Amino acid sequence: MSVKMLSLLTPKVQAFMKNLRGFGGLDQADVAHALGHLHHPVAGLLLRAKYADDQQALLKLERRLIEEVERVSMEEHWRVHKPGLIRLMARLALIETITTMTCFACHGTKYRVKIDQDGHETGQVVACRYCDGTGRYRFTDKRCYTLLGIDRKSWERIWRDRYSAHILTIPDRWESIGLGGMRKRLR
Repeated sequence: MSVKMLSLLTPKVQAFMKNLRGFGGLDQADVAHALGHLHHPVAGLLLRAKYADDQQALLKLERRLIEEVERVSMEEHWRVHKPGLIRLMARLALIETITTMTCFACHGTKYRVKIDQDGHETGQVVACRYCDGTGRYRFTDKRCYTLLGIDRKSWERIWRDRYSAHILTIPDRWESIGLGGMRKRLR
């Protein structure tokens, strides 16, 4: 049977090559469309910067995060003695959020099996203590205060809690909002 005869047997044209490049019937155009329709534009910027390596989005996201962190520092009445420290902490939080540094202990699962004093697995599943249950490696305290150019005592006494509770949560929240919106759009 010829190709022409086979094409007459089907009621409509079938494009077999369409879904080969996508995953589960999705391709780049579907993802771009879903990103464009997110109701939270900053979340869309974060997803573009993290998952599509969009440098333009990264620059806009950095400016937006710095504005947000400066707003939080004003509301919380933080006294900043080092010029540019707020900007540096915002950039550090962005680096920690955008880079995919999977936790070495739990391999991104967020959980580990508890080990007793003898070194045997107990079978009890607990949140990973190395990544605090995030699945991602976070910078050590020493790395943070070295990158920020502040001393250890100042980091431990003042800035560590502010960084983890106020600054680092902002891009994490944006990512959660964006991924939730993408999940709804791509169903």
